[in-house]
Amino acid sequence: MPVVHYSPGSVFNPDHYSFVYIYEPIYDSNKSSYTYIANWTPVKNDAFNGSFTNNHTGMRYDHKFYYWELSYLIDFSDNKGSVFLQGHVFDDILRGGSGADTLLGLDGNDVLEGGRGQNRLDGGGGNDTLRSTGEADTLLGGNGNDRLVLHRAGAAVDGGAGKDKLFLQGADAFSFTDDTFKSIEAVHVGAGSSLDLSEVTEGVAIVLSTTGSAPRTLYATQGADHVTGGNGLSTIRGQDGDDVIELAGGMASVFGDGGDDTIRLGSGGRYASGGIGNDRITGGAQSNFLQGDAGDDWLSLGTGYGSISGGAGNDVIIGSSRYPSDLSGEAGNDRIVARSGDAEIRGGDGSDKLFGGGGRDTFTFAGDFGRDEIFRFAVAQDYLDVSALASKIEDLTLTSVHRGADTQITVVGDPDPTHKIILHDVTKAELIDAGHFLFG
Repeated sequence: MPVVHYSPGSVFNPDHYSFVYIYEPIYDSNKSSYTYIANWTPVKNDAFNGSFTNNHTGMRYDHKFYYWELSYLIDFSDNKGSVFLQGHVFDDILRGGSGADTLLGLDGNDVLEGGRGQNRLDGGGGNDTLRSTGEADTLLGGNGNDRLVLHRAGAAVDGGAGKDKLFLQGADAFSFTDDTFKSIEAVHVGAGSSLDLSEVTEGVAIVLSTTGSAPRTLYATQGADHVTGGNGLSTIRGQDGDDVIELAGGMASVFGDGGDDTIRLGSGGRYASGGIGNDRITGGAQSNFLQGDAGDDWLSLGTGYGSISGGAGNDVIIGSSRYPSDLSGEAGNDRIVARSGDAEIRGGDGSDKLFGGGGRDTFTFAGDFGRDEIFRFAVAQDYLDVSALASKIEDLTLTSVHRGADTQITVVGDPDPTHKIILHDVTKAELIDAGHFLFG
C-alpha cells in the first residue's frame, strides 16, 4: 500500500490540503510529522493537486504539492502502475514502483529511487541521490553535487552542474556513449561490474572496487582519465588521452593505448603496455612484463620481478630493486639501469647507455647494436654476451681509450664502423681474460 509521509520545514499547517479516501493520519510522538496512507477505489479518479487514475497496468498517481514548508517521503515501491512524484524545496524521499515512473526532486537534497520500470529521475537543485534498478532509466542530477547509482545496464545519465559521481553496482557490463554519459566527474565501479566508456569523448575519474575476483574489463574514455583502485580486473584499456592508471592490486593487463600515460601496477602485476606516446610505467610487487611501445618511455620494475621491452623511442629502463630483471631497449637510444637483482641487459638498436647494478649482470649484443656504452661493469661478476657476434676472444678487438681508463670493443670484420662497445672505468688489461665473455 502506498505511503505518503510529510514533515514540516518550519511551520506545518495540514489545513492547507484536502485529502479524500485516506485513513486517519499517523503522528509521531511530538506531532512534528504526519503519515497518510492513501486508499482509493480503482474505478474512481480523485484529485488533490494531482490525481489517481485507474488503468489496466495498475494505478497512476500524479503528486504535485507546492506548499514550500514541507519535505516529503512518498513510497510507491509496491505499485505496479506508473507514478509521477514531485518534491519541493526541502529534502524529499520519493520511491517509485515497477511501472514507468517519473520522479522530480526539485530543490533540497533529495533521494529518488526508481523501480524496475523505465523511469525518469530528475534531482533538480541540491545534492541529490538517484538510485536506478531499471534497464532503460534516465537519471538527471540537475544542480548540485549528486550521486547517481545504477544497478543494471542500459541507463542514460546526466549529472548536470556540480561535481557528480556515478556508482555502478551489480554484475552487469555497463556501457555508455556521449549521448548517454554527460557531466559525470567520477565513476565508482563496484565488484563484479565491467565498464565500457570507449565511445565517450571527455575524460573522467574512475574508481575501481578493491574487492571481488570475477574477471572484469574496463575501457576508459577517449579523454584524459584517472583510474584508481582495482582488484579482479582482467583488462584495462586507457584509450586515447593522457591517462593516469594507478592500481591498488590485482593481476590486470593494462594498455595505455594513445596519449602520454602514467601506469602504476601497485601490489599486483602482470602486464602493462604504454602504446603510442611518451609513457611512464611502474611495475607491481609481483611478476611484471612492461612494454613501452612507441614514444620516449620511462619504465621501471619497481620492487617486482620480470621483464621490460622499451620498443621504439629513446627510453629509460630501470630494473628491479630486489629480484632478477630482463631489460631490453629495442629501437632507439636508450638508457638501461640494473639495480640490486641480477639483470639481463640488451640495448638493441641505437646508441645506448647501459648501467650495471649490484647483482650479477649480463650485457648482450647482437645485430645492429650501434655505439653502446657500459657503466658500472663489475669485472668480478658481470659478463659480456657476444655469442651472436663472435666465437672466441680473437674475433674481438680490444682498444684502450680515454687515456687507458676505458676499453673499446669492436668485432673483427664488422663492416659497420659505428658498432662499438665502450666499457667505462674498465682497463684493457682487466678484460683480456676471456672469462668475462660469453661466446657463440
